[in-house]
Amino acid sequence: MMTLLSSATVLAMTICVAGCSTTAEPRGSSHGGASHGESSESGHGLTTQRATPRDPVATGSDIRGRSLVAEPKRPEMALVSPGVLRGELTLRYDSGATNKLWLYLPDTGGRPMLDRSLPLVLFAPSGTQGLNGAAPSEVDEAEHLPWVRAGFAVAAFESDGALPITKDGAAPSAQDYLKSIHAFRETAGGLMNAVEALDAASKVLREADPDRVVLVGSGSGGTVALNVARAWHKLQWARAVVVFSPILDVAGATDKLMLDALDSAQPGVAKFARESSPGLVPEQLKTPAFLFTSREPAVSVTGEATSDAASLERYADQLRAAGQSPQLVVMPTGDPYTAMVRDGIDLAIEWTQRELAKRK
Repeated sequence: MMTLLSSATVLAMTICVAGCSTTAEPRGSSHGGASHGESSESGHGLTTQRATPRDPVATGSDIRGRSLVAEPKRPEMALVSPGVLRGELTLRYDSGATNKLWLYLPDTGGRPMLDRSLPLVLFAPSGTQGLNGAAPSEVDEAEHLPWVRAGFAVAAFESDGALPITKDGAAPSAQDYLKSIHAFRETAGGLMNAVEALDAASKVLREADPDRVVLVGSGSGGTVALNVARAWHKLQWARAVVVFSPILDVAGATDKLMLDALDSAQPGVAKFARESSPGLVPEQLKTPAFLFTSREPAVSVTGEATSDAASLERYADQLRAAGQSPQLVVMPTGDPYTAMVRDGIDLAIEWTQRELAKRK
């Protein structure tokens, strides 16, 4: 989980319009790799292209991973919880950028598993307001572990533009936030990171089946998961998408004063926020979806409701009108996170198992 912006940082955005440079690189960022229009072969055998900052979905099938310094190797898998093994990869790119990838497998007590025997859950990181990247953390394991215990392989990836972690726990500066947004835009809102994570996990986890991929995320991670799903549908890389209280309208969930200041300091941010909002284009989602939230809205540190039951219900209705059949669950009690951990994850796993069984 990442530190959200304080009200003081929001205020700083309004005065840091001309003076905040966006050229330095935050954690996970890169200006290297292929340029727009440069083709390559992806790990799935598809000729694709890397895009520069723009609509994270319109050209989603043209996003490819960057060039790695070395091919990823299977990490040592250690017991982190009863029944669960975890290993960590650091993906290093020729541009100098690095991203971490947490990989999980069920603990079989040393008994070998068949190749491609486990569905693969691709976890998008959460904890932001939808405009910058994030990295998996120990806090997120409450969301990861139940899937592993249910018989899934899990890959939890880092998206470019994670805010730097301060020693004293202070909120990030306006300049740090602008740099992080720039890095996140460079990877089309995490789409490139999802491709890279899928490629790496497919190469090092022989037990994972890349033809049975499930995209999962909560909060801003749910936003990324929905955006990846709507970008990937023509490629059929994902069988299902599971989201918990996603931010459906990134621009609408952002303080207007802050968004205006961000857009002045870094032109195109407001447009990127709109194009990163899955709720504005429900007809683009073609992947079977499980949607979960509670009646209590999720609220950002600056007071905006980032997700609420009414918005998710409206989104589900729009998906149905577009010919889809989403599974919507709204819990009557509990804040969104408590409801997810208490009820939502188990319900999502049961739904996912049924959904995968339909297409064996």
